[in-house]
Order: sequence, then C-alpha cells, then structure tokens
Amino acid sequence: MSAQPMLLDGAEQKSSRWNNPLIDALPYADVLPEGWRETSDQLVQEEMRRMTKRPKDYLAEIAPAKEIDWSKCPLLEQEFRRVEKGTGEKIAQPDGSRYNLDPPPKSKRDDPAEWEKANDNAKAQLEHQKLRIENLELMQKFAPQAWRAHNAALDAAIARTEKELAAKKKSIEELNTMRSVQQKEAGKELARLEKIWYEQCAKNVAIDADIQRMQLEIASLEAEQGEKTTDGEKGRKRKAEAEAPKEDEAPAEKEPKETKTSPSPRGKARDSKGSAEKAEPPESPAKKSPRKRTARASKGSK
Repeated sequence: MSAQPMLLDGAEQKSSRWNNPLIDALPYADVLPEGWRETSDQLVQEEMRRMTKRPKDYLAEIAPAKEIDWSKCPLLEQEFRRVEKGTGEKIAQPDGSRYNLDPPPKSKRDDPAEWEKANDNAKAQLEHQKLRIENLELMQKFAPQAWRAHNAALDAAIARTEKELAAKKKSIEELNTMRSVQQKEAGKELARLEKIWYEQCAKNVAIDADIQRMQLEIASLEAEQGEKTTDGEKGRKRKAEAEAPKEDEAPAEKEPKETKTSPSPRGKARDSKGSAEKAEPPESPAKKSPRKRTARASKGSK
C-alpha cells in the first residue's frame, strides 16, 4: 500500500472529509461485498500504524486548565484535595446533635450554666420548628400556583424542544431521502455507463482481433502477390529476350521511302503568302470601312 497523507496528520489545518475528492462512496446505492467489515478494520489499523499522532498525544495541543485560587474557599480546597487523592475516604457525616432537645447530664443537673445552655438549645429548636411551620403555611398558600406556573413553563419548554426535535428529524429524513434518491439515480447511471464501457471494451477487443486477422490475411496476400509478380517479371524478361532480334529488324522493313521535291520559287511565294494570310486574323466590318473610304478619297484626289 502506497504511503499517502492521512486526514489525521493535518489536524492543525482546517480539513474535512467532505473536501476530500477521494471519498466518492454511495452508501444508498453501493452493494457491500463480503468481508467488508474485516477489510475496513484492516484499513483503520493500517491508518493508525501510519499516522504520526499517537493516542497519548491527542491532548498535547489543548491548553492546560487554569489553576483555581482556593484562598477564598478553603472548605472546597479540602474537599477537592480529598477527591484528587482518590483513596476512598468517606465524607464526614453532618453533626445532628444540635437538633436534639436533650437535658443536661445527671452529673451536671445542679449546674445553672448547663441548664442555661439546654434552655438556649430548646429556644433555638422552638424557633426552628416555628420557622418550619411558617414555611409550610406559605407553601400551602402559594406553592400550588407557583408549581403550576413552573410546570407550565417546563411543559412549554418541553413542547418547544420536541417541536425543534421533530423539525430536525424531518429535515434529516428529507435529507436522507434526497440523498437516497440521488444516489440510487447515480447508481443506475453508473451501472448503465459501466455496461456501455464493458460493451465498448468487448467491441474494441473484437475489432482488435479482426484487425490482427486482417493484417495476417494482408500479409499472406502480399506474400502471394509478391511471388506472382516475381514469376510474371521472370516470364516477361524471358519473352523480351526471345523477341529482342525481331523487334530490331521490324523498323527497317516498315520505314516508308519518301521522295523529296524541291519547291519552285512561285510555290514558295504562294506558300509564304498563304501562310501570311492564314496568320493574319480576319478583320471586322467596322475596321474595313475606314480603309475603303480612305482608298476612295485617295482616288478622287488623283
């Protein structure tokens, strides 16, 4: 497998799987082959082996958390330190003795200070119970309306959230339906083009086979024609060699005897005059009329 840059290698850059031109899957139209999960797991493992980042380096790019100032809340600091240790130490139970209404112990019942302390505790418990009764009365008077208003607000929030959820689900369903339709149409088109491609490949193979067969036939015909031409040339050469003497004698016998006569001077003059008349082009009537007029005028002057 050739080394190619992984998507996780460029995490510092803004990259997305939708910008990758190599991802062209049609999940609604593609038919998964057998053993696709094992193949995908193998590809994931291969990518994890080739990637530059390691699981322990994922948090290296994140800025460290800010230190908390515990100076204003020592109790929280103590509790966070206990949780950070992780030793399983239990939380200290709250002291409920202050809510008890106990008399002084028997050994100190003659002490007025102990009775004063017990009396103050009883007053505090009485005020506490009185406050609880007041809170219960206020709750009984105003709590139903407050809880109804709170429940109505919660119902409105739930209805609004459910409406938004239904809208999101509807948009997701519409998007998935649109993708399914588009991908199925694209799958049909790809199947049609693939079928045409296979047919063209088969035609090309058949044409190539026919071309090779025709080339072999042409080569065999050229070889036969070459043999015939060589045989014909040899026969013509033999025939030419056999007829060569007859062709040399034939022109001497067929040459006609021509008698040359010397022309007379009058004949020469007539021939030259005739040739001159033939050479001169015929004149038009328009050109001849001025000559006649000039000839008549010259006669009258004489």
